[in-house]
Amino acid sequence: DKHPAPNIMIESGRGITASAALVIVEALEVRSVFPVSGGNYFSETAEVKEEEYLERIRKVTELTELVDIWNKFHSHFGGMTLAGLGAIFEREMIVGVLERATREKLVTLGIQSFASEKQVRSFWHPEHIVVGNFSVFNSIADYVLVQQHLPVVPISNLHVHPETTVRLVDITCDSDGEISHFYLQNTDKVWFTKDKRPLTMPGGKMGDGIPVGILDELPGSHFILALVGAYQDAIEMDHNLLGDLPDVELRLREDNTWGITWITGAESIEHLLRDVGYADINVDEDPYMNS
Repeated sequence: DKHPAPNIMIESGRGITASAALVIVEALEVRSVFPVSGGNYFSETAEVKEEEYLERIRKVTELTELVDIWNKFHSHFGGMTLAGLGAIFEREMIVGVLERATREKLVTLGIQSFASEKQVRSFWHPEHIVVGNFSVFNSIADYVLVQQHLPVVPISNLHVHPETTVRLVDITCDSDGEISHFYLQNTDKVWFTKDKRPLTMPGGKMGDGIPVGILDELPGSHFILALVGAYQDAIEMDHNLLGDLPDVELRLREDNTWGITWITGAESIEHLLRDVGYADINVDEDPYMNS
């Protein structure tokens, strides 16, 4: 009688049947959107134009000026070209350099609000992609179907100042196979990653880009997709030969030690193929299906 009976509110059983559930994703590789800076220039005019934009960025004193320059260099170096791969490589390299210079200037100006409807592209769009061994439609379908926000947490190097932010993409060919939302907590002063991307924001807001500690150490590490709720397993889709995930139960014992129990293994490719009508398969001769 010490505590009153609680009012239990549920969402399709989420609160009662799954107090905590998460999906663990292995990071397979890291890819950069832009080529590494410092490469050879395809044309002298492009190099001169890059320096002109860098000088204009250095002289900026207001956000509106910076947005105008941002839009102009994306227009100048963006789009298609018939000059070949060398010119494309050069343009992408220059855009990467100018974007980094712009973010440096934003921090120097000490601006507290970075929003502008006139931008052709966000200042903070992550320039690194982490390929994870999972499928969004298979494991977290609600993220696509009902825009459910799910926390994404790297489980290594959480003790260091984040180096940058990344987008977590799956191994399928789907354009929706990505999760990159991250909530920027409310702080009076903006906190930044080492490469000048915001970790917090006055008033708080949803942004794109998952903070990571050390970029080079991501391959082979893991991310957690947290709060997946009670019914992701029920609605998960057999997608691109990705079926049911293995289930592991983690529990805290009375002696304050952790116990791990293997509940079920992952669904086999053999079972997935039989589900879609490939019934007469000699699985004994296929190393991917008889192991």
